Amino acid sequence: MCCHTQLMPDRTVRDFPLFPLALVALPHELVPLHIFEERYRIMFDELLENDGEFGIVWLTGSGTKAIGCACEIEHVLERMEDGRLNVLTRGTRPFRIVERQDDLPYPAPRSSRRSPLSARNSPAAAG
Repeated sequence: MCCHTQLMPDRTVRDFPLFPLALVALPHELVPLHIFEERYRIMFDELLENDGEFGIVWLTGSGTKAIGCACEIEHVLERMEDGRLNVLTRGTRPFRIVERQDDLPYPAPRSSRRSPLSARNSPAAAG
């Protein structure tokens, strides 16, 4: 399971965008998303411009969990005139939030540990 610390070798990344949701994403899993809030529109515009990854973290009634799954945008399914997006994303690897930051328009930890194993290079993706 992606929540085990030993699956997450130390690799620190700063300003890693987060997308808290009431769901858990897993590596290799396809996750369709509808992006409608302005802060997440900004985040996804930046991700698309830089071909970046973001993290889905589980949002519960008690807040967000410290472990999540990094995701990449596979395909923009629809871009609406008002700026909303429908995108198809894919989980790549687990990560753990080490420190949060609040100076961006969207949630982002100051650093996170992510496994260097990507979905494209894993044995499961090859089989």
